[in-house]
Amino acid sequence: MKKKIRIILRIVALFVAAEIVSSGVVFGQTFNSIKPETKNTIDSIFNAKIEAKKTVGVSIAIVDNEKVVYSNGYGYSNKEEEIKASDQSIYRVGSITKSFTALSLLKLQEEQKLSLDDPIQKYIPELTIKSDFDTDNNIYIKDILTHTSGLPNDILNGMFTEELPKNEWIIDALNKQKMASPRNYFTSYSNVGYMLLGELIERESGMNYSEYINKEIFQSLGMKNSTVNKNIPVSYLKNEQIQESSVIPSIGGINSNVLDMSKFMMMMINKGKSSSGKLMHKTSINEMEKERFTKTKLLDDWEGTAYALTVQEVTVNNKKNSTKEVKMYGHGGDTPSFHADYKYIPELKVGVVVMSNTDAGYVSARSVLLDYLNTEKELKAKLSVVNRAQFQEAKTEIPSPKEILGTYTIGTYKVDVDSIDRFHLKIGSFTADFEKQNDSLFYFIPQLNQKYRFVKVGNEILVKSVSVHTGREGYVGNKFDNKQITDSWKNRLGKYEAINAISCGEAKTFNFSTAKLELKETDGVLQAFLQSKTNDSLPQPFFKIVDDSTAQEAGIGRNTGTYLMVLDNGNLYYNGFEFKRIKSAL
Repeated sequence: MKKKIRIILRIVALFVAAEIVSSGVVFGQTFNSIKPETKNTIDSIFNAKIEAKKTVGVSIAIVDNEKVVYSNGYGYSNKEEEIKASDQSIYRVGSITKSFTALSLLKLQEEQKLSLDDPIQKYIPELTIKSDFDTDNNIYIKDILTHTSGLPNDILNGMFTEELPKNEWIIDALNKQKMASPRNYFTSYSNVGYMLLGELIERESGMNYSEYINKEIFQSLGMKNSTVNKNIPVSYLKNEQIQESSVIPSIGGINSNVLDMSKFMMMMINKGKSSSGKLMHKTSINEMEKERFTKTKLLDDWEGTAYALTVQEVTVNNKKNSTKEVKMYGHGGDTPSFHADYKYIPELKVGVVVMSNTDAGYVSARSVLLDYLNTEKELKAKLSVVNRAQFQEAKTEIPSPKEILGTYTIGTYKVDVDSIDRFHLKIGSFTADFEKQNDSLFYFIPQLNQKYRFVKVGNEILVKSVSVHTGREGYVGNKFDNKQITDSWKNRLGKYEAINAISCGEAKTFNFSTAKLELKETDGVLQAFLQSKTNDSLPQPFFKIVDDSTAQEAGIGRNTGTYLMVLDNGNLYYNGFEFKRIKSAL
């Protein structure tokens, strides 16, 4: 009798659903085939974000064994119009777009239209950016994919705009720059590199980037709700609803939802196969997921790098207490107000994608995936600690006390190490004290509960951060030749305004329509202050003086290495902007 009642209820539910759809009212579908305790664990993570008012809207999907087992939305996709977030809510995925860019190049390689081993100049011969380093001028596609090519990080002028500039403008802007570092020196995230890869896709496919992604990936995978720079949803910055500008398509232009991204993850887990057919060869997916580190001079422990994928290891224990280590892949994406993140483990056939529409709304897909494995599958999963530095090309030594003394940049901040026992880092009104731990090689910052140490690699002295919990290490700074600012650069101190800034309309963030630059002398070192119309928090880098017309941002990694150039007309060139002085500091 109970069985008959259940069947009748299911039939009634189907008729009700049919009436709802036919009447034009569509509700977001929610998948739920997980344990109640797993659902409670996951829901509590996102409800806490909503209750703390750290996010307005957030959505999640979990895939397991070739199907979506859980999806949900929390909060609002549009609070003002009271539209609730669901698994069908659209978000910007930011740099997750780069995974699609990499996949497209592998697909074109399958079709023998290009080779990732080639220098990109073979396909874009007008790219003539020079290098001050003792390497050839070839910029290899495979190095761009892993952010080890040595290209600058960004060209801010034109990256976020109402009407995006043509790719020819980006190439011209790069040709006025120089390479930021030698090839395979360090993994330094480069949006500029992926701008070039977008142009490469267009030239070799015969379609613009948006058309190619839509035809070759979205349509093939059934990602019907995904677009590139179309119908950008609203988001929330500092508790205010905003509308973000368009962004260069190949670096972060995709808009999607968690259900569409689930299809992408399942295709990756299934090595190129999807429910609608075969998108890629298995060998191409394996090539995309292969960790690349054999020729990199400096390596961090935290995560490995593949083609537009990060690589980490997870240790799992099954019910028989058998332990094994599995690979976890994924990529994150952040814009000023959107956050997205996906992680998947092919061997376990599981993956998680999370998307948020609020500046403070980030939730780690990795953490949710580990919670799912532990609660739903009882695998006692935890992130492994891997010493990747052992694979780096260069050997690490211990510097002498005399070698340690000098001027460093940690991030984009300058630190003067005048004592090997104790020194300070000032950030505005905040002072961080580096205190040597007994006779060890480690320095501890009590205010941040963080450890650091100095290492010598070749002729370089570098700074590494050391996790107090896991011991993982990563490069965060280096010693630089603190040449006193020259008279020619002193004569250029003052305030400048951009004369070629591309309009960003009424964008509420990263609006460089009226970009300004100020050059100052700080403790004898050249420092630059770039200002946007929207007064965004931007790095304030220090510069190494190269010669009377060239200076380079000091430091290692993100937001370092870009050149400040003097043009023939006396104006300055920096980050794609040509600056004309409006007030001298003298």
